[in-house]
Amino acid sequence: MNQNDQSNDMLQRPARIKNAAYYRQRAREALKNCYWYAFLAAMLAGFLGAGSEDFSIRFDTDTLTTLQEGGFGQDVANFLDTLIQGGLSAVLQSYPWVWVILVGAVMGAVTSTLFCLLVGSPVKLGYERYKLDVIDGAGREVKVLFRYFKQGYKKSVALRFLHGLILFGASVPLAVVICIFWSTWLNAVRTNTLDGLVLSSLLVAVVALATSILQIWLNYRYRFCFTIMAEYPEIGVIDALRNSAQLMKGNKWKLFCLDFSFLGWILLSILTCGIGVVFLTPYTEIATTAFYDGITNRQAAKEAVFPSLDPDDYSVE
Repeated sequence: MNQNDQSNDMLQRPARIKNAAYYRQRAREALKNCYWYAFLAAMLAGFLGAGSEDFSIRFDTDTLTTLQEGGFGQDVANFLDTLIQGGLSAVLQSYPWVWVILVGAVMGAVTSTLFCLLVGSPVKLGYERYKLDVIDGAGREVKVLFRYFKQGYKKSVALRFLHGLILFGASVPLAVVICIFWSTWLNAVRTNTLDGLVLSSLLVAVVALATSILQIWLNYRYRFCFTIMAEYPEIGVIDALRNSAQLMKGNKWKLFCLDFSFLGWILLSILTCGIGVVFLTPYTEIATTAFYDGITNRQAAKEAVFPSLDPDDYSVE
């Protein structure tokens, strides 16, 4: 068979369909000999602040205890009446314990954000590197989680900050609309004119839906920026975001279908009071990394010049 015949045979050979089932199978194969190592890595990454993309406010038990001791559950009517009649300043004067909650919330938010940013950022890159190692058949080195404290620490923090800032920026319009709605609601209650609340409620619903869609789209657009930087630590933060956006063109829906394919497992895991979700995490995470490995054709990409991650740039046999 000459070279032309071989080329024609390759062109006529049907390509293997890479759907959600294919990536789940790859994840199962990769986890056969290292599941418990992957489980440990996932737990450590989550505990060290690498599991969450956005920085949420967290209340501790002391705050909840203060809330109960403040009598909020018993004086809801009085509390709302004070809020409606005098606003936030009147509430703070009548209920000093609200200051404790506000200060606790702010301190909790700041502490959580700094921890996720300064500790969780390099650990997140390390976890992405670990997942790539699992796909490559070397998933027993959990210590790789801490590699980026020495290698590219500043870039990991900068990437996490910029990524979080992008997602936070998408939620600003909703926050503004909610503030406007809250002000409208208070004025309507004070003046007993509730006609405008219907329109305000509709506006909040529309903006909330648009914000949710935008955030989901941004999440998928920049889903692999951390994976890209973990594999190519020499590139810049903007390049990591740009390459993720380029890589996910035409692949967002495919990744969404992969995520959605785990819905049954997630619902089943919830029946175990959420414990099953913990054990499911390595499976879902490695399947996502298998998706990244598939759409980038990493074996060919390693032999090419980075930063091109367009699958069309590589010949897939």
